Amino acid sequence: MTFGGYKYFVKNQNKKNILANSEEIKKFYSEIKKFSDPQQFWCVVLNSALRPPNVREPFELDKIKARIKKLKETLEFDYVIANNTNQIVEDSGIVKDKNDWRLVVSTIFKAFRSSKSDFSLAELRTCGKILGPQLNFDHLDKSHGKDDLYLVWPDSSFKKPIFWVAINGKYLIFVFIDYESFYNKTGVRGYLNEYWKGDKDVNFVMFDEKDEPDAENVSLELINSLKEYREIKTQNIETENYYVFPMYIRPDITLLGYISKNREQNTKTYIIFAFMLALLTIYAVCFARYAWRVYIDKKPDKVSIKLKLRFLFFFANALPILVLLFIGLDYLAQKRADLLREKRDLGIEFIQDLDEKMELRYAKKLVQKEKAKTSLIKNISENNLTMPVMRTFYDDLGGFVNTTLLVASDSDIVASELAFVKGRKVLYEYKKIKEDDIKQGEVINKIGRYFLAKINNTRISEKDETEIELLVESVTRKSAYNVLYDLLSSRGKFLMFGFGQTVFLSVIDTFALDSTSDKQDYFIMGRYESTDLQFDYLKEAIPQANRNDIGIKIVAFESSDYAIPPESYQNQDLRGFAQTLTSYPSKELKIVNYLGEPHLIIGFNGKHVSEFKLMGLFPLKEIDKIITKQRKQLIVFAVLSLLLTLTLSQILASSFIKPLFSITEAAMAISNNNFDYRLPNLGNDEFGAMGQIFNEVMVDLDELSVAGTIQTQLLPDNVYSAKNFSVYGKSISKSQLGGDYFDYLSVSNDNFGILLGDVAGHGVGAALIMAMAKAGIIQSENYWEKPRELVLRLHQLILESKTKKQKKIMTFQYLCLNSTDGTGVYSNAGACSPIIVRKNENKTEELTLAGAALGAFKRATYEEINIKFNPGDAIVFYTDGLVESRNEADIELGYDGMKKILLDSWDNNAEIYYNNIYKAYLGYIGSVSAGDDLTIIVAVFNPE
Repeated sequence: MTFGGYKYFVKNQNKKNILANSEEIKKFYSEIKKFSDPQQFWCVVLNSALRPPNVREPFELDKIKARIKKLKETLEFDYVIANNTNQIVEDSGIVKDKNDWRLVVSTIFKAFRSSKSDFSLAELRTCGKILGPQLNFDHLDKSHGKDDLYLVWPDSSFKKPIFWVAINGKYLIFVFIDYESFYNKTGVRGYLNEYWKGDKDVNFVMFDEKDEPDAENVSLELINSLKEYREIKTQNIETENYYVFPMYIRPDITLLGYISKNREQNTKTYIIFAFMLALLTIYAVCFARYAWRVYIDKKPDKVSIKLKLRFLFFFANALPILVLLFIGLDYLAQKRADLLREKRDLGIEFIQDLDEKMELRYAKKLVQKEKAKTSLIKNISENNLTMPVMRTFYDDLGGFVNTTLLVASDSDIVASELAFVKGRKVLYEYKKIKEDDIKQGEVINKIGRYFLAKINNTRISEKDETEIELLVESVTRKSAYNVLYDLLSSRGKFLMFGFGQTVFLSVIDTFALDSTSDKQDYFIMGRYESTDLQFDYLKEAIPQANRNDIGIKIVAFESSDYAIPPESYQNQDLRGFAQTLTSYPSKELKIVNYLGEPHLIIGFNGKHVSEFKLMGLFPLKEIDKIITKQRKQLIVFAVLSLLLTLTLSQILASSFIKPLFSITEAAMAISNNNFDYRLPNLGNDEFGAMGQIFNEVMVDLDELSVAGTIQTQLLPDNVYSAKNFSVYGKSISKSQLGGDYFDYLSVSNDNFGILLGDVAGHGVGAALIMAMAKAGIIQSENYWEKPRELVLRLHQLILESKTKKQKKIMTFQYLCLNSTDGTGVYSNAGACSPIIVRKNENKTEELTLAGAALGAFKRATYEEINIKFNPGDAIVFYTDGLVESRNEADIELGYDGMKKILLDSWDNNAEIYYNNIYKAYLGYIGSVSAGDDLTIIVAVFNPE
């Protein structure tokens, strides 16, 4: 489960990385797609490198030189740098005639400030000679706009290179590009490498029109991905080792961006999996062995209860906590995404509100326009239409006005604050105007008169109407009907109006000098600098908007000159994001670095602030603070839960262990024969019940202890003294109350008796039979010299004592010996046959005599035999605990083994002889515990 959780998060992290990189690749493609036209590529690259983001902060010469040097590392071009004194500061070796170049430099400086009608013939000829014969000065700044960028193509015969030119402060920079370098893919590759510099996750391979890669050893998977892209045009391809994102740029360039699957991470994952599997295997083997040992082999459990309980509680609690931890981390990730989406939606509403408030600024301008129009009507009525009147109208409109145009219903004159123009002839001129302005004035005159004619319902000739309609359609690229509709519906309001790509924020209106007349006399148009107007609004609105409670920061820019705050345009992430914006807010959650911190960014192209990209930035630290707090709470909960588990396991373990310690002490008391020990009250649970039972048993054990003491007193001393016999005997009981009984009887001065009995079983019953036998023998002194009769007498006593509950029997043998001459009489009642050891003859004899155990049968009969001992002979009595003993290999000693031990252990001292036998016995059984009581009596005949 732990590995599954780890793998899940690694997979999610990989998905996030791949998603982030794929989005970045797509953004890059949207930017580089513009370079399908090489002109776009060169213009964007050169503008970015050699034009300052803010014209008020131009580059120093050293910075210009350094940037040109950097560009030449990946691009091939020539260049010239000149200053505003027309001196060549540096070039790539193409300047041959400095005088001609100084004239070219001064002319180009002038061209950026005026039209070609200002140039002298010498300037035109020199520029044609150096730069190209078809040089068009109006094209010099075509490479500096936002869209549809163009280089300067000065020579239709392609003998002169195309070039890019710009002013950077007091320096004029020329970049000349030959046609081979113009189409070279090296520049695209250089831009690609620069864009992805430092990013090791994303790689690219470029294919040409023949699908040949620009690198060696390209993976077959990538080549097959290109084929798949050609067939089904999918932009997301996954192979065994790569995530591939193909994009067609132009006929000779198809890019394959790809991300290698994280093999290192997979290897790490597999290593962790192997490690966890090894731990699981070890645990499983240990647990299986434990289970087999305890439940199958029924062997004792060696693991402490305390450890078991702790493991049980930890496992029972840690497993749910682990699951909750995985779920919690997944929840936090989802929570973070939800917070980001919430902030995104909130930010979009906030920016839209800012955008819509631009209409208030437009409304103020319209009020100002109405006041200016009223003043204009008054001035025309009083002073006629003059240049001062138009200048006053221009000033009354307030700031951000580009120009004003006025057309009378019955005149072909177009009046503005700069000039009065009739057709293409300038009548009055306040300031020099361009040829293009004259042409546009002619068109405005026709449109204005056409518009006035329509609203005044005045007839115009079919020829003039057709001519105007064709003119309107050609310059506006709209039908005359649509243009007329736009003007009518927007009369007195703002609209975007212009010719081709030259479109201005404009106000179009009409008025009559006689307020009572239904006819409109004049058509007026005010063109505004929409960028400046909107910039002025944003400079005021954004700082106010940024003082908000939701933490959003608003950024807006149109270009390096129009950015709020100004430094925001320097941020490459913001510029890159701005280039992807459309009129609709993106649903993508995009993170950028701004002011050194990660921010969530949202934005769109303004609807009312139409010239600007409006973006909102939320600092992620506020969201991360919430997530971090909840993550800490989750971790604290897990830690507290584990601590609670450990505490509960300790408490419950103690509730088990404490009674067990008491029971252990009680067991030690039993081991030490301290039967006075009693357990304290262990409670009302099972341990308490066990304690009560134990205390009751201890009472019985105390009584047994007394009985055992009495039994011990019934046995004689181990050593018995006789004249010519060395006698030694010892009984070792398996339990506190054994069933073996032996004794020595002093029959007369020369005679003594040796007896040995073995009661079936152990415990109190066996001890009672033994005591009864002892008493019976003492009561039967008259039979001590008659073994057969003594055995019969004991048989009757035991038989009479048998009941349904007491059915014990006893084996018994008795030998009455003459200590002087070594003769004796022997009788046996089912006991093990004693062994006579003839040491001098190095042999043993089994003294066999059949007889039933005492108390076994009612009509039992017993016999006796006579025995003669030679000097050195010994007789050994034993119980079945000796002959039936088993060693570690579970092999029984048996009679042959026993006889060998008896022969090998012989000594004329009975005690030593016994010790030798017992030592050999212990050596045989080894670590195996004794299976029964063991009694051995040795008598050695040693006549003087």
